[in-house]
Amino acid sequence: TVGGGGGGTPGALQANELVTVEYDATGGPLASASAVHIAAGFNGWSPESEERPLLLPMSPAEGSPAGAFRVAFVVPGTARSMEFAFTDAEGMVWELGPSDALYRARVEGTVKFKPLEMPKNEAEGGEG
Repeated sequence: TVGGGGGGTPGALQANELVTVEYDATGGPLASASAVHIAAGFNGWSPESEERPLLLPMSPAEGSPAGAFRVAFVVPGTARSMEFAFTDAEGMVWELGPSDALYRARVEGTVKFKPLEMPKNEAEGGEG
């Protein structure tokens, strides 16, 4: 659970696994928002980058106090980190993380790709 003036530091996430993010708007800039969205990106995303973030609506968190919202999604297998913030439905009011920086979580279990080995062309000295 993060947000609402209380801060909070997310723990490590697992690539290719479902993550549930809970946001407590109490005491923060979105305390009076009727709808809250998470804007999340991966591998160094920031609002200034050209890459568009995931923008997912959050639901009121069942069994939690008023002002708590929750969303679940799968972390991409290629993610090394997840950067995120919360916004109202119109995108006019934002809650960034501590010190007005994005919240950031480390991702473990990232899929690593090996470079492909290209077959040698016969003209380049390959067998033939």
